[in-house]
Amino acid sequence: MMSGRAIAFIRHTCLTLLCVGYLPLVMSANQLDSLTLNEASTTHQLNEQAYQHIKQGHYDLAFKFSEQARRLAVYQNDNINLSRALTNIGSSYFYLSQHEKALQQYQSAYDIARLNHDKEGISRALNNIGAVYVALENFTDAANIFKQCYDHEDKDELAKVQTLINWVHASSLGRIYPEFVELTEQLNRDIQTIEDPFTLAYFHQNMGDVFLFNEQPEKATTHFNIALDISKKHEFSTLKISNLLDLAEVALRQGETIEALNRIDDILSSENHSNLNKEHFAKAYHLLFRVYKAESQFEQALASLESYNRYAHELRELKVRQLAAIAKVERQTQQQIESLSFAEGKNLQLQSELNIYQSYFHISALLALALLSITIFLAYKLFRR
Repeated sequence: MMSGRAIAFIRHTCLTLLCVGYLPLVMSANQLDSLTLNEASTTHQLNEQAYQHIKQGHYDLAFKFSEQARRLAVYQNDNINLSRALTNIGSSYFYLSQHEKALQQYQSAYDIARLNHDKEGISRALNNIGAVYVALENFTDAANIFKQCYDHEDKDELAKVQTLINWVHASSLGRIYPEFVELTEQLNRDIQTIEDPFTLAYFHQNMGDVFLFNEQPEKATTHFNIALDISKKHEFSTLKISNLLDLAEVALRQGETIEALNRIDDILSSENHSNLNKEHFAKAYHLLFRVYKAESQFEQALASLESYNRYAHELRELKVRQLAAIAKVERQTQQQIESLSFAEGKNLQLQSELNIYQSYFHISALLALALLSITIFLAYKLFRR
């Protein structure tokens, strides 16, 4: 079970890592026609559809489209989109807590991207691999992966800063000192040159998490508030909800129950209601339960706990359904592979039998030719007499 200290990192890291074993599957042209449905369904578009489903939390559909993109990319020898398809498959596993499977897909995506000198694919895969190590609470390996990714991004300043944010956060969670202090100083310098609003919001939210983890709630609140202001200004709805959840958490830890309650009310307000998913509702009601419990308002606490349990149960049921749908696609893929392997085996058997028949034919022809030669020779001898 993942500890609470890793969950915050993963939640925020996933905001930038949403993107997107290599097992080739040879397909006939007719199979591809049925797979892509129409000419417009290119590998890139299939990957884009998978990406959108990941953002919406439809991980089973993301897996389905990613698997289609993978097959088509193999058929077309399109290694750039193959790497991205494998990354999307890995992300489908990752968000359903199938971390070992996710790591395998991300590693395959990295290997393919590296062989094809695909810098974007390499960065994407390494950041995702680092996120898996964080989920597994292997913070040292996570920090090493982020360092490798940072060194790879030699000229892309925005990508370097985003990776550095992840590196700092992993070092903080793993209490990797003095590396954490040095990296934080470097990040504070580098962020001054960045104007991209999402990266700035991402920076402040992660630094808020870092300070909260290191029990510095005042500094955490400052960073969370800056992130919230940026999110509101640029309408980063998902990030905004995360900002409000974090601010409610900080307020509750400091005993400021009224402030925490106000933040939760903001989250559950009609203005934000359309941007909430089941996970947001579950977290909000669990915070609400803790607030009412701290205030000894046990009736309200019980009602909030019941709401939390309902959403938590729905989340578990949704996860089970999505994993079952993914398993179905996996079985279908395996059956296709086995069918192709059987067909290839039959072809090899037929080819072997044909080779034997051809050998028999050649031997028979040689014997017949030899017999004919002997007959002609004997006839010639008889004629000379």
